[in-house]
Amino acid sequence: MTSIIIQRKNEFLNKLMDYHIILDGKNIGTISNGQTKEFKTTVGQHALKAELAWCSSPLILITVNEDEKKVCIVKANDFSKFTTTLGIFTVLLFLLLNCTVNLKYIYATLFSTPFFLFIFYNTTIRRKKYLHISCM
Repeated sequence: MTSIIIQRKNEFLNKLMDYHIILDGKNIGTISNGQTKEFKTTVGQHALKAELAWCSSPLILITVNEDEKKVCIVKANDFSKFTTTLGIFTVLLFLLLNCTVNLKYIYATLFSTPFFLFIFYNTTIRRKKYLHISCM
């Protein structure tokens, strides 16, 4: 039986949202956080990608042979994890400093701007590289 096994890493980022699995331009199903699913396919070359809302992974080409089970791992891109964590840290730092030092609005702008820039970059310019798929 020829199939593609998709494993989704158990991650805090995007924990509550399902990834849509796109094979040859068709949505073949969704996968939840930490889940593994097997999708039957035909022998040959296929285009695979994962989508999350308007973000996605780059399209990759995989070749599946007769009676082969191709294993692919999908996860959030490491850069996406870094920028989101940095954004959350920035907001928490701002809240902490605002409670203890009583910051003025100019400092609020200085602390919150990197957060919004990272989120903007990840969800617009880099949105087609937000997820990562690797196949073995």
